[in-house]
Amino acid sequence: MASVPTPGGIVDLPASDYCLRFVVEGVPGETELRLAAKPGFPRPVIDVSRYRPRGSARRVRSQPVRERIPEVDACARVRTELLDNRSYVDAHKWLNENRSSLSSEIYGFLRALSDAVQATRRMETDNTRKRLQEAQRFLNGFEVGVAECARGLFGDLREGLLLPVGFEDGDEAGPTGTPQQLGHAARGVVPVVIRHKETGLTFRLVPGLTFGQGCVPRAIGETGSCDLAEQPQHSVTVADFWMMTTETPLAAYRRFVRDRGLSIVLPTRTTGDDEVPARSVPWGVAEQFCRRLGARLPSESEWDLAARSNDGASIIDWETIGGVGPAEVRYGDAGKLGIYHLLGNVEEWVQDVWHSDYRGAPRHGRPWVDGADPDYRVLRGGTFAVHEAEITPWRRNMNLMDVHFETIGFRCAVSVEGPPTAFAVGR
Repeated sequence: MASVPTPGGIVDLPASDYCLRFVVEGVPGETELRLAAKPGFPRPVIDVSRYRPRGSARRVRSQPVRERIPEVDACARVRTELLDNRSYVDAHKWLNENRSSLSSEIYGFLRALSDAVQATRRMETDNTRKRLQEAQRFLNGFEVGVAECARGLFGDLREGLLLPVGFEDGDEAGPTGTPQQLGHAARGVVPVVIRHKETGLTFRLVPGLTFGQGCVPRAIGETGSCDLAEQPQHSVTVADFWMMTTETPLAAYRRFVRDRGLSIVLPTRTTGDDEVPARSVPWGVAEQFCRRLGARLPSESEWDLAARSNDGASIIDWETIGGVGPAEVRYGDAGKLGIYHLLGNVEEWVQDVWHSDYRGAPRHGRPWVDGADPDYRVLRGGTFAVHEAEITPWRRNMNLMDVHFETIGFRCAVSVEGPPTAFAVGR
C-alpha cells in the first residue's frame, strides 16, 4: 500500500508498484493510473494535482501488473498468427489476452491491422480502408525501431496477400475515404454520372486506385482456393474512369446497330425481352459497338477494380433466378458504385488478351495485349448458370474472340481524360 496523499500532493512509489487505483471521496468509481517502471530508472512519481480530485483522497492502493512485452516482439507474434497461421482469430485472441502488457500504441496498431485482415477476408472494402487508416495513424507516431518493425509487418501482409496492395506507408485517404485515389476524382471535380445522348445509356464513375489484382486467399476455415490463372496478386494502378451502369441492354444494342447501319450482324439467338443483356456477342462486335458510342471495352484491371469496389451489389447466380436467365439488366441492387451485375448474370468481355497467369502483368491498369495469342480474350464476372461460390471479383475466364455463347455479354467504359461530346453530365 502506497502512502496516502492529500489533494495536489505527490505520491512516491516503490519500483514494483506499476498500477494504482486512486479513489476520491464523493466521486463514484476509481481512476486507474498505470505506470511503467523500467530497470535502472528512478522510481515512478505521480503528481496527483494533474487529476484535480474534488475531495480528499481516501486511499491509494497498488497492484503489480505483468511484465511489459517489447513492441518488436509483439509485432513478430502477430505476424506469426496472421501470416504463418493465417488466422486473424488467433491474432485477436493473443492481443486481448496480453493487452495489459502492451503499450496502447502498439496494441491499437496491431489490433487495427488484424481487423483489416479480417475485413479483407470478408470483402468489406470500406471497413478494410478504415482499419488501415487507423493503423497508419499509429504507425506515424512510432519511434524509429518500432516503426521499422511495423512497416515490415505492413509489407509482409501485402506480400502474403492478406491485405490489399495499395495502402502504402504515408498515404492519406481521399475525400471519399479511399486511400491513394488518383486523378480528378480525388479532387472531386469529375461528375459521378454521365449519359450517352443518343442511346440514353448511363455510366458511373469508378475512382482510380492502386490495389492488389489477383486472387485473395481464403481465411482458415473457409472453403475455396486460388486458381493459377488468378495468381500472383500484384499491385496495379488504375486511373479514374466511367463504367456503364448495366450490361449492354438488348434493346439499345439492336436499335443502335440498325439505326446506324453498322456492318454488324445481330446474332440470331439474341431474342426476347428488350431489357435483358445483349448476348452471343463476339468480342470484335462488342468492341466496335463501344467505339461507335465514343467508349471502349474496359481493361481487365478496370473491370477488377469496379467489381471489388462495388460493395452491396446483387450477385446473379443459379439460385437467384432459379436457373432461368439472364435477369434484366437492372434486376437487384446496384451496390455502392451504382453499377449492376458486375458479378453474375452474363460474363463480360474486356480488352485484354488472355494470359495463363499474372506473371509479367503490367502495373499501369491499361489493357495487357502483348505476349500471348490475340485470338483469345479475357471474360470476367461469371454467369447466371453457375453457383455463387464460383463467382468472385478475381475469377477469370477466356474464349476465342469470335464465339457466340448465350452466357457472354459486355459493357463499355469511358476514360475520364477528355470524354467525347456524345456524352452529357447526369442521368
